[in-house]
Amino acid sequence: MNRRQALRALGGLWAAGGREDAGVSAAAAVSRAAAEPPEPIRNGWSCVCVAPGPEGRASLRWQQGVAGPARLRITVAFDARENLRVRAVAAKSGETLGSFDIRFAYPFQPFDVPLSARQAERVSEEGADLILEQGNGPLWLLSGAPPEAGRDLLPHLRRESRVSGADFEAAFVTPAIAQPFGWMEGCVLDGLQQRWALLRSQRDREAMDWHFRAFFDGRAMPRYVPHADAPVRHGSEGLLPFAVLAKHDPAHPSFDGMLEFCGRAAAEMDGVIIDGRTTTAEGCYTLAYPLAALGAARDDRRLRALAVKQLEHRIERLAERSVLYLRANEHGEKTFPNWARGVAWFFLGLVRTMNELPPGEIPGSVREALVWSAELAMKWQNRQGLWHCFIDQPETGVETSGSAGIAAALAAGARLLPNPPRAVRAARAAHRELLRRHLVAGGFLGGASQANRDGERLQRSGYRVIAHYGAGLLAQLDAHVRSMS
Repeated sequence: MNRRQALRALGGLWAAGGREDAGVSAAAAVSRAAAEPPEPIRNGWSCVCVAPGPEGRASLRWQQGVAGPARLRITVAFDARENLRVRAVAAKSGETLGSFDIRFAYPFQPFDVPLSARQAERVSEEGADLILEQGNGPLWLLSGAPPEAGRDLLPHLRRESRVSGADFEAAFVTPAIAQPFGWMEGCVLDGLQQRWALLRSQRDREAMDWHFRAFFDGRAMPRYVPHADAPVRHGSEGLLPFAVLAKHDPAHPSFDGMLEFCGRAAAEMDGVIIDGRTTTAEGCYTLAYPLAALGAARDDRRLRALAVKQLEHRIERLAERSVLYLRANEHGEKTFPNWARGVAWFFLGLVRTMNELPPGEIPGSVREALVWSAELAMKWQNRQGLWHCFIDQPETGVETSGSAGIAAALAAGARLLPNPPRAVRAARAAHRELLRRHLVAGGFLGGASQANRDGERLQRSGYRVIAHYGAGLLAQLDAHVRSMS
């Protein structure tokens, strides 16, 4: 990619929901490294890389800057399954501006470094160079997007400002919130669906349509990410987007591949669908819920029964007294005890699946597990209304995505619990705290633990990121809380 191509690819706002923002300035991005992206890029998109060595740096240049303290923000284009550190320096003076701490990143994940007013002014005038100082690389960054995708995905300066719930709502309906297909994108789609169903916001409906076009587009196999044509690989944790699709187009051709995978996997394990030999809590939300939603949309009792089977298996394998495990393998080894996002997957999956089933098809064991999950969650909610990364271990720090998911389950499942007002109060407390203290510039949700690609070590490290899957969970909570007002 040459400089002229990179400049041509810049800019634009999403017509359906974009916001003109004088506090944002996108940069032209070029790389000196001679490298090809790992996947072909679709028309209208472009990316650059930061690679090791003097020739591996990428350069950012601005036609105009922003005034006052700001953030220098970039967005990852392809998976980076290692720990990387990228130093940002002023292009002419060489002044170090800060370092991007990028650990096991995934496509469409943003990272930023804060800049003082003086640094922002210098960067606006000089530009910035990105230098890979830790890791093998290369690290691929989005540098151009179609006009409708907006500039939030491009390297940009964003003026620091107070962020409100209105900013979150506006950000959530932009394509910048897209995630890789699977549980991440499913959280976003479910957030848009809940907002549409409960609040009837036309912006959310239009945003949902954009996501459908970006990932499905009439295809038998969905795309993995909007900017490349690589298809997904079905897995028990990757089917969540089909739950929302089932509510809008249950005859879509991509369901054939989903059902073929589920049928083959269930036949191998007496009706239980897992990857390999490990049971995970995610399957309550990412597998049982889509099956139940499609079963409801097609009035197919067989699919609904298969959904219940997934819940029963996970309840039996993962729930023990006052501990919920994320994983259990064939040798009986269990890991991630009371991990916040694992509790959210289990609890929210129970709620969403039950809400798709006729009352007579919900076993007593599932109803009991729902009450048990709610009690476990409310026992460990902290005074501020949130949950720690491992909910019974305060030393692991507050974690926003799990908190949003747990609170969304309390709000959505309150009517199924013995004491609905108590559950609603807990959900409202989390909602207030997340919107007041954990939104970052641009209206996105910060303070989330990274996607679980490096085991408990990373989850216990205190490392936190901007996470749009967390925003999807927060949107679900917001929809339910606001619908109760």
